[in-house]
Amino acid sequence: MKAHVRRAAAYVAQRLISDASNSAIYDYAGARFSKYGGTCSRDEVMVFDNDRSCYIAGKPAGRRFSLFDFGESSRWTLEINGTSFQGFDYQSSRRFSGIVEGRLIRLFDHEDHAHHTFGF
Repeated sequence: MKAHVRRAAAYVAQRLISDASNSAIYDYAGARFSKYGGTCSRDEVMVFDNDRSCYIAGKPAGRRFSLFDFGESSRWTLEINGTSFQGFDYQSSRRFSGIVEGRLIRLFDHEDHAHHTFGF
């Protein structure tokens, strides 16, 4: 999956899991902060990606969110299970999974077969 989609997935996952209201996420691999705004709740995700000037939005069906990325004109899913998450990126046709541990988010991207770490 593309790096900015990975960052957005990590951001939304940590917001839903930790209920933190932070407005940025740090990508350790990219050595950069990305800013977001909007709502992340169990009822709805409506997040604005400031770097790309676009929304990521969706609603849940059970524990799984179907999210549309307006900047990519694509969608991805996100399912929360405790502090873990998993999803599917339809643009890359690959899965991703991860865990929120305190202020760190660890995401494994099945497209590049690599672990990515984010913080908030």
